[in-house]
Amino acid sequence: QMKDELPSDADRPLDINVQDRVHVVFSGTTIINAQDSPESGRLPNIPKTPQGGCLAYVLRTGFNSSQGELLQMIEYSVDKVSADSKEVALCLLILLGFAICSASYVLVKGLEKGDRTADQLLLKCVIILSAVVPRELPMQMAMAVNTALMALMKVGVFCTEPFRVPLAGKLSHCLFDKTGTLTTDTLIPCGIVGHNTEKKAPEREPVVKASPEATMVLVGCHSLVDVKDVGIVGDPIELAAVKGVDWRYEGAKATAYAGNFEPHEKALQQLKDELSKIDVNDPNKDTKKKEKNAAIEKVENEFKAAKAKAAKAQLASVHILQRFHFASKLQRMSAVAQVESRGGSIKNGRYSLVKGSPEIIKTLVKPSALPSWYEDC
Repeated sequence: QMKDELPSDADRPLDINVQDRVHVVFSGTTIINAQDSPESGRLPNIPKTPQGGCLAYVLRTGFNSSQGELLQMIEYSVDKVSADSKEVALCLLILLGFAICSASYVLVKGLEKGDRTADQLLLKCVIILSAVVPRELPMQMAMAVNTALMALMKVGVFCTEPFRVPLAGKLSHCLFDKTGTLTTDTLIPCGIVGHNTEKKAPEREPVVKASPEATMVLVGCHSLVDVKDVGIVGDPIELAAVKGVDWRYEGAKATAYAGNFEPHEKALQQLKDELSKIDVNDPNKDTKKKEKNAAIEKVENEFKAAKAKAAKAQLASVHILQRFHFASKLQRMSAVAQVESRGGSIKNGRYSLVKGSPEIIKTLVKPSALPSWYEDC
């Protein structure tokens, strides 16, 4: 996730939960890349950081931090260890039913025999009813929960709310949704639906055939960053979108260019390395060299065709000037970009690009420009 510096002209209280969350780095975060913005204004009387690092101000430490609150909840939980009150009440109702039956039987049979007075029979019935709740029941319920807690701690599971253990015992399935754990983080875009003024939604077409307007949003409105010795990293969906329209993004310049030549360059380098490693004593060396040279020639032709196609693209480049990161409350992300066009419907200039949930985008589009099929998709 990308973080931005705090504006130096912000004359308001710091809101670390909503408005200024994009400026806050939480404990446990690993910073993989940091860049100093040349356009940013530096606060007066604050020296530069050593080695060009980022200047940070500690907001919360110890038990006041998010991790500290969790540890405090685990270590010093004040919740009473007991069983579920509903289950206990149900158990007591069952015991009460048996006790009423027993007391009724004693009362009826005692009156039929007549060998005891009514006061003695009532006293016996009261004793039976009062004995329905054993004195050991609360302790037994607490011990059952404690036994479950100790069993969980032995396997490294900490329970912050012990009173929920009986409820957890009723579960038969646990489902976890975490992209990258059970699935791969490499996504393949299957297509894009463009804009038209017809009543029927257009058919889905390959992403590489996206309109210039859609391409401009896909390659200019994202949170991708360039990490040294790693390459472009970020949201897998945004990575797939940029590659899907056959563009490339250079993080150092914050600019996207038409044409994705990285696969061709890697394939050429790999073929050349394999060609140089052919053993001179191999009896089939001539055949192998011929095959490798033919493969290299094929990739070079594809490389030239890709460059020619990129040179004919309507958009030449999209330079990101300012990002406004995704906010869950707003359900959208936006960016201001400088677009270089080679003609057509898109002119050179600065554009405001936005993407988000369909219901939010609908509120930003003019009613006259909204397709009639928008809500049906």
